[in-house]
Amino acid sequence: MIIPLFVGRSKSIAALEAAMQGDKRLVLVAQKRMDVDEPVPSDLYSVGTLINLLQLLKLPDGSIKVLLEGVRRVRLQNILSTDPFLAVETSSMDERESPTQKTEALLRHVNSQFESYVRLNRKIPQETLLSIVNLDDPSRLADNIAAHVSVKVADKQRLLACANPTTRLRYLSEILHSELEILELEQNIKNEVRKQMEQSQKEYYLHEQ
Repeated sequence: MIIPLFVGRSKSIAALEAAMQGDKRLVLVAQKRMDVDEPVPSDLYSVGTLINLLQLLKLPDGSIKVLLEGVRRVRLQNILSTDPFLAVETSSMDERESPTQKTEALLRHVNSQFESYVRLNRKIPQETLLSIVNLDDPSRLADNIAAHVSVKVADKQRLLACANPTTRLRYLSEILHSELEILELEQNIKNEVRKQMEQSQKEYYLHEQ
């Protein structure tokens, strides 16, 4: 996928600048805890994404806005250096599984769950929904849906670390099931509150009359 990111840490900016002068490739990994300002290798997950740097824009406050394109999953093997930025050795995580009937069934089920999620969430445009549900590649479908579901970093990391598309779809189905239950509960609460407010207004008007 192609996404924008804002970068402010000095080591991250140094890595970006070095990449721009080289092959314009970086490895992005998430932190286990977001409140750590100066992460060391043990603070990072071991599976990340190899990316292409498409665009870099320096902002007035010293931070940088970058446009990135994900290429593939990679696993961190060795830390080569930590200064002026983290340099790592990685290995690719290839997807060797051939789709089965179970994969196809999971793909259809996850598609249905995502349609329900979009209907209840209403923050995802219909155009996005149509572009995703028409994907027939299990790996791409799982990754695209995961990018549009608002869940914890640990849950997304679990999906990222899974090279097997069928297993990834199963994890994603579990996440969507949980999110749908929450959204349906929120919707029920909103409906109850609206009914109570309408009843209160009706009683107020009757009282005034």
